[in-house]
Amino acid sequence: MVSSESGHHEALTLAEAAQLAGVSRDTIKRRLRNGAFPHAFRGRGSGPGGPWCIPMTDLIAAGLAVNATDVLRDRGQDLETQLAIAQTEARLLRSHVDDLRRALNRSCSCERAPKP
Repeated sequence: MVSSESGHHEALTLAEAAQLAGVSRDTIKRRLRNGAFPHAFRGRGSGPGGPWCIPMTDLIAAGLAVNATDVLRDRGQDLETQLAIAQTEARLLRSHVDDLRRALNRSCSCERAPKP
């Protein structure tokens, strides 16, 4: 795990992201190419540009690390990182609940609509 460019949040290497998400490294690379990780950055290291680093919050937002807070707690990550991840998870869950409410309201209003 490496610090992000801003130094405030932790980021994962491609291998760490794949392991945490339970997917292959190729899946992470494909999602990276498709723009699923908007805050990914090149870390320091060998090769042109260095290795890719995926912020944990991007991994969660992409739906690939639903148990990230448990994993981080087990790894002993700092509270600031855990809080940022928990806030991202909460925001995504609120959004999902809002989507479900809208779908339910549409469903209910269709059932109540008078038939022609």
